[in-house]
Amino acid sequence: VGVSTKRSDAGAVAVGVESPNYPALQPPMPRKTRFLTARTIASTLLLPIVIYPLLFLALILAGTLFFFSLPLWGMLLLIFTGYWSYTVGFLPFADLYLRTMIIFIKLDMFVNATPQKLREMFPLRRLRPGKYELLKDEIDYALNLRVPSYKEEDFIYQSVKAVPTATRMVDFVLTSLHFLPELPFTTRFGANEDPVAFIMKHLGPIYPEIVEEWPDKQSDDALARLCVAGLGAHRLEKEGAFLVVRTNAMAALPVRPGLGRYGGDCYLDAKTYRVVMIKKQGGLHGSLARETSTFRPGDPEWPYVKFVFRSSLFSLVTLADHLYGLHLLVANVAVSSVRESFAASHPVRRFLTPFLYNTVTVNYNAKANLIQRTTLGPRNFAFTDHAMTVAWALVPGLTKLGGIEQAMVEVDFAAHHKERIAKVPGLDTPFQQAKLAMWAIYHRFTVSYLSAYYPDRAAMLRDEELKAFAVDFSRNINSGLNNLDQHNVIDMALASADSLFKYTAAALARIMFEVSLGHEHLGSVQAYAQDVSFCAFCWPEGEMMATKEAALHQAGLMAATSKKMPMLLRDPKDPEDSWTFLFPEGQGKVAAESAYNTFQAELREYSKQIDANTDGWRAAFEAGTRKAPDWPLWKVNPKYLEVSISV
Repeated sequence: VGVSTKRSDAGAVAVGVESPNYPALQPPMPRKTRFLTARTIASTLLLPIVIYPLLFLALILAGTLFFFSLPLWGMLLLIFTGYWSYTVGFLPFADLYLRTMIIFIKLDMFVNATPQKLREMFPLRRLRPGKYELLKDEIDYALNLRVPSYKEEDFIYQSVKAVPTATRMVDFVLTSLHFLPELPFTTRFGANEDPVAFIMKHLGPIYPEIVEEWPDKQSDDALARLCVAGLGAHRLEKEGAFLVVRTNAMAALPVRPGLGRYGGDCYLDAKTYRVVMIKKQGGLHGSLARETSTFRPGDPEWPYVKFVFRSSLFSLVTLADHLYGLHLLVANVAVSSVRESFAASHPVRRFLTPFLYNTVTVNYNAKANLIQRTTLGPRNFAFTDHAMTVAWALVPGLTKLGGIEQAMVEVDFAAHHKERIAKVPGLDTPFQQAKLAMWAIYHRFTVSYLSAYYPDRAAMLRDEELKAFAVDFSRNINSGLNNLDQHNVIDMALASADSLFKYTAAALARIMFEVSLGHEHLGSVQAYAQDVSFCAFCWPEGEMMATKEAALHQAGLMAATSKKMPMLLRDPKDPEDSWTFLFPEGQGKVAAESAYNTFQAELREYSKQIDANTDGWRAAFEAGTRKAPDWPLWKVNPKYLEVSISV
């Protein structure tokens, strides 16, 4: 079947035999780094500054004065040999691109640390003025969206012209890294070599903390949990008597030579949530374009097919739902519409300020280092360059975020849940119920806040800034989804004061929901990315573990998310640990502060419920009495949610 029949130094695993459950490892605390050691500097600077120029000179002389160039070739060989033996300790198996990226990640984490006090994070005196068109950059792969330049970030630069020269130089370096050559991913893990320990040895100090627990990650029960309460939970659909999570949309896309193809639709029994089968378009290795093969538990190919499905889901969610849906669509459109529609003093601008904190910089960096051609994102995935272009073209149609169906604004999300989920047997899982509960908390906050500043709803129709936001947000979300019929949504929103109020409350709640809970669910994938025998962006065909180069690139991408953003849940005992100082003074301020306090109280209470759920699952798991679909719900626990989107 193309899967190796024994575990070898090539990293393949026996047919019908699961990979070991490598335990997750937490980063060392307190975090320490060695980002300015001589070895690090040599590994990143000596190669481009000394060795490459000497090699270029040697090549020139070789074509003209061959004998005179021989001493230069000898010197070059000695320098390169010494360089390689000296620097191999700093990210072995990593290319110059990744090494340079890691240094900048370390610098950002340890030198440019995020201040802890909210008033230091959100200094009102440095809030940029609004109601002007932001300077934006185009995105590769012909996406129908543009990203604001880092020069437009709130609180940091007072204007585009005020950006320091040093910052511009750093940006120039980071946006030029994609010209560096790519190295092939060929080095397998040895027999019984732990890929998790390998990653933490080299990237542990900058790897993000892991919240989730996966004690049985290779099991069929863990696969069911992945689909019902994990990374695929928002993609769960009903098909006949089955629930299904689909990734076969990626199966036809070509991959680089020697790498495995994506794909697989995982079917579960709608009553028991037991995994029944995986249907793989193109057959086991994706080479049979017009065939779909079915694999079931117990089949000799089953462990490999599970690994391919998990890795395909990991890749699809990262590309479509996380990078595109959350970053480029929701957060990007939100920050652009808010900044271009509202003055700095507008109550809606102030309300969303914490939820859009650092979003311009985060999305600019994502565009520059994860989405552009030959950057860290494309280097991670198995796609050929042409397939990468096709994948991004398909992404608007592949993106799945609950509530996105109507321009991100399901005005009555409870009714939407009842009609689309609760009525469908098997879909109304604890995870979906938890999302609905959190949505209700967000929505009550937005309704109370808007009521404080718009006690007379008719005043909303006289607010030209608010109407401009509703039109701009709706238009750009629709454009990002390739939906050209935008007028029905806009006309509905502006039909009356009551409809505008409902639309605005739903839009604000959806933005808050996605940049905090949505991003925790789809973007905080530390447990998946740490173990390339669990999930991998790319892997050698027929093998159930990625290579060491792929592991470092995958973990390097994850390390970029280590920098902490402000937390959603604040300390009620600290009067300074509140962002109510952002709310405009005057009529409505007292009621808005009361709405905030209620919001925080509801979050704390719901966090206790989720903690109890987690404790119950852990006890049942250890006792062997756990029943599906009662899996833990870490990703909806308010105490783990950041208030704004991170990479």
